[in-house]
This record gives sequence, C-alpha cells and structure tokens, in this order.
Amino acid sequence: MAEHELGLPTQDDSIRTIPIRYNSHVFFLDEDVGEPIQYRDITQLLITCSQDDVVSIIINSSGGRLDSACQLMEAIESCQGTVVATVVGAAYSAASMIACVVPECSVTDSAEFMIHTASYGTLGNTANVKAHTDFVTDQVHKLLDKVYKDFMTPEEIAELKAGKEFWFGAEEARKRFKRRETKRAEANKLKAAKAAAQKKSKAKSKLVKEATE
Repeated sequence: MAEHELGLPTQDDSIRTIPIRYNSHVFFLDEDVGEPIQYRDITQLLITCSQDDVVSIIINSSGGRLDSACQLMEAIESCQGTVVATVVGAAYSAASMIACVVPECSVTDSAEFMIHTASYGTLGNTANVKAHTDFVTDQVHKLLDKVYKDFMTPEEIAELKAGKEFWFGAEEARKRFKRRETKRAEANKLKAAKAAAQKKSKAKSKLVKEATE
C-alpha cells in the first residue's frame, strides 16, 4: 500500500532530507572575571566542540583579570563551532574585550560598555620594574589593537593606550558593531578577489609555460 494511502508524509524525489545533530551551549559570564582555573570547563568546550555546535555567551560583568580574559578570547578564536554573545547589562573592561572578540555580538537595551587600558603593578629594583612595565605595556597595546580593531577608530585606540576611558551605551555599541561587520565584509571581499586574481595569474603562467615547452 502506498504511503499517501496510509496518511504518511511523502517526499518529493528531488528533495533529500538529511538530519543534522548539533548541540547548543549557553555560558553565563555574569560575575567578575576571576582566576583562569574558573574557566576550565568553558575553555575545554570551546576548543573541543564540533563545527555544528553553537556556543552562546551571555555577558553581564564588570570585568576582572586580563589573563583569564585572554584565555577565553584565545579559546573563542580557536573554536570550530559558532560562537555568539549577548550583552545584557555591563560589559566593562575585560568583559568588553570578550564581547568584541566574539564574531557576532548582540546588544540589549540595557547594555553598557566601558573600555580602558589595563591596570597592573610590579615590584623589584628600578631596572626590573622598568623592564617589566615596558614589556607589559607593549603586550597590552598589541592586545588593544587586535581586540578593538574596527569597533573603535585608530584615533580612539591611541587615546585608549594613553589612558582615556570610553563609555558606550547600547545604541552606540550597535552602531559600532554594525560598522565593524561592514568593514570585515569588505576586507573579506577584497581578500577573496585577491586570491582569485592570484589563482588566475598562476593558471595563466602555467599555460604560457606549457605552450613554450
């Protein structure tokens, strides 16, 4: 007896349905960013999940330790799955860095961003203090350039390095994420066009070489 006679759904011969299983994970960053050991589980999840998985990070944090933030940011960047973030309330200091590293960040009406350079202290003799300060300052400046690229202007990042603190509300943050998305799309388009041109040039060179042999 035919399937339609039994009341079962039929499938067009031109359509093939392939079921795909994936996991959706939610991580709440809703307290001060603490010691790196506190983020072992989310770090493991980010670096081991499959390309079909989705990891959602809910951010409402006043910031905290830079080393822990770096651990999370490195894990986010190496994640094979899809990582998205939603800022609900505060994204201050280190938390703003994490929000800006995530490829896709949504901003609720209550969201607030506070961005500043790192604060730290060091002890020792004059030479060691200077060496450590110079090293950390250089590392932090590189991180600021990377994390806030296209979210902030080069002029703003220069002021940030000099010690200026920036505050952005939800509307302003949305504008900046939109601008960043546009710039990244343009950059990817140029990169793809360059790669295509190089491929075409190599193919042409190969034909010329073969013709002259």
